[in-house]
Order: sequence, then C-alpha cells, then structure tokens
Amino acid sequence: MTLEKNYTIIVPSLDHTGPINVACDLGREAAIRGWRVRILTLSEGSLRDDTGFASEVRRLRVSDLWILSGIVHTHCLRPDLVGGILALNRSCRLVSTLHNFFLLDVGFSYPRPLVWLAWHLWRRALKRYDYAVCISGAMLRYYHRILPYQTFALARNFRSALPTSNEFPKIASDWMAGQRGHHRNLLVYVGGLTYRKNLGAVI
Repeated sequence: MTLEKNYTIIVPSLDHTGPINVACDLGREAAIRGWRVRILTLSEGSLRDDTGFASEVRRLRVSDLWILSGIVHTHCLRPDLVGGILALNRSCRLVSTLHNFFLLDVGFSYPRPLVWLAWHLWRRALKRYDYAVCISGAMLRYYHRILPYQTFALARNFRSALPTSNEFPKIASDWMAGQRGHHRNLLVYVGGLTYRKNLGAVI
C-alpha cells in the first residue's frame, strides 16, 4: 500500500483533557513535518483555539469511514471502536495511542457490566489496528499482562518545554525558595484534584 501523507486524528471532542492535548501535540508535529493534518471529532463544538495547524477540523461523517487515507490515529474508547470499522478501509493505516489503564480508568466512571462490555468490544477493535502505542513503560507492562496476544509499541509521551523556576509567579518561587531554605523536600503534583487521581494514596 502506498501511504499518502495524510494524518487524520479522531478524538471524542476538542477539550483540554490530557489525551486531547497529546493528540494536538502529535498533529502539530506532523504538520511541521509536512503532513496534511485533519482533526475529526465525535461530538459537536470545540473548546480549543490552538488547532490552526490542521487543514480541516470538523465532526466525523459516516462517509469518512470509506474515504479516509494515510495514517488514521485514534484517541480514547469511542474513537478506537470507530477504528475497528475503519479497518475495513485498506487505504489507511490505523494507530491508537493508549493513554490510560483501561479497566482501572473506565471502572471509575461506569458500573461493572458496562465496563465488561466496553472492554470486550475495545480489545476486539484493537486487534484490527496496525499499531497500538503505549506512552509509558508502566502502561506497556500493564497491557502486555492483560492482552498477552496483542503487539504494542512504546512511544513516550512528550510535551512542550517546561518553564524554568524563573518563569513561575513570584509568590510560588518565593515559597519554593523558603522551603528549600529549611532543607525540605518538595513534592510537585500536576493534575486535577479529583477522586480519580487517587491523591490519598500518594500522600
């Protein structure tokens, strides 16, 4: 198959959650390298204003299942299930980025029967993918354990360069300097203060 230099990203919606941040980072890097990037969503609306790198941003259409070509990259459960259908279209190469620990993550939000159903649908869809990519070593070990017959690749997550301490607000940098002055170790957490993050275990 001759792979056209099209890179299509399918996401549930264009919000500011971690998986969508990763999707936009990947799309931005692909555009820099000369790929034609398209972002397709399963839900209406967008909360982002940083998708100017894409040649097209719109909702997925049923006809897309048969006309997409090049690399099609899905993020999250619903897009991965759509990918199971897209596998019938041999003009595209399917890639999924596994951004979470499926059974643990889905189990936070849904009752056990729905988690079981989603799991069995998802793992069957994933078998049709050309590449299933984990973004951490821990995630790779997790999926090797629960899906021993599936092949996984590892591509560590990346973000833009982090700010230096000189760029932090003065109140934060002063507080950090004070803690270091008392020879205290600092533990920094970046993320939502929600039950799902299980911060109690960290503390």
